[in-house]
Amino acid sequence: VHDGAHGEADRLLDLAVVDPSAHFQPAAPWGTAHLSFQIPGDAQEYTARYRCEVPAPINVAVAYGHMHEWGTRLSMATGALGATKEFYRAEPWDPGYRDDPPVSVWDTASPLQLAKGDVLEVTCSWKSGQPLAFPQEMCVGLYWVYPAETINPCAGVPF
Repeated sequence: VHDGAHGEADRLLDLAVVDPSAHFQPAAPWGTAHLSFQIPGDAQEYTARYRCEVPAPINVAVAYGHMHEWGTRLSMATGALGATKEFYRAEPWDPGYRDDPPVSVWDTASPLQLAKGDVLEVTCSWKSGQPLAFPQEMCVGLYWVYPAETINPCAGVPF
């Protein structure tokens, strides 16, 4: 059980004793990030976008975004290049989301399915009165995917 930012308890993990001969699906965390944005610090809203190509067919069980306190909104979309569909949005972004963001969860019976060659697109917006860049501020997508034992993080391509 995880105590959320607003005091409610969210069930994140169920533990159970299972038959040791049962088949298990390997899962792994996957991170995507934009490392080269430069927020000008003129107190105007600034938006940066990046994309990562999906390296193999995978299913997404959990997805969430990560920014710091100057974020105003974060969204994620996936699909074929030029035909993506949004699957996550945190707007307005709350500074408390840095450590306890909204989380999207898919059941194993109907996961978010990504095909090899699809793209993940992440869009982040900020408003700051001072110039900022990575790592003072961030634009990150985090996922739990399967089947995967390991998957390399992606430093996204800005677009």
